[in-house]
Amino acid sequence: MFGKFGKISQMQFVKADIGSESYGWVQFENAKDCQRAWETYKEFEFSDHTKLKLSIMQRRASSLSEEPTNLYVRNLPKFWGEDHLRKLFQNYGKILQCRIISDGIAFVRLDDHYQATTVLLLLLLIIIIIYYYIVDFVLSIHISNFFYFLVFRQLMRCMELPLME
Repeated sequence: MFGKFGKISQMQFVKADIGSESYGWVQFENAKDCQRAWETYKEFEFSDHTKLKLSIMQRRASSLSEEPTNLYVRNLPKFWGEDHLRKLFQNYGKILQCRIISDGIAFVRLDDHYQATTVLLLLLLIIIIIYYYIVDFVLSIHISNFFYFLVFRQLMRCMELPLME
């Protein structure tokens, strides 16, 4: 579909479950090829009358290196909006772009690779700590769901994020 416009350096498509939107991205080697693809498909409609949503993301000069700054975030509470997501990431660096693409799935782009790596490691550490306590609780007391709820609730309070709306 996009290969006819020029050389593609990277691309990825994710087919979503029923009821969710699929998404993807295409990175052309030449910006003019990207522009031609956008002009061709900006009003494109599939046979089932679903419209293709396109946007062009510009590459920053500082991101010309291969160091990633864009984080893929999943399993977010379905009621979360971009404001919740920004609040979660704002203490770790300058957020350049924050976009929820479907229920529970988002992309957050930070200013540099160090900031992106820092937030990734901190959030992974939180998950590991929660997982450790859940496993420990399952083996010893068998009330992991209640404990997981308490840990999650405390984590949300620390970040001043709502549990539900």
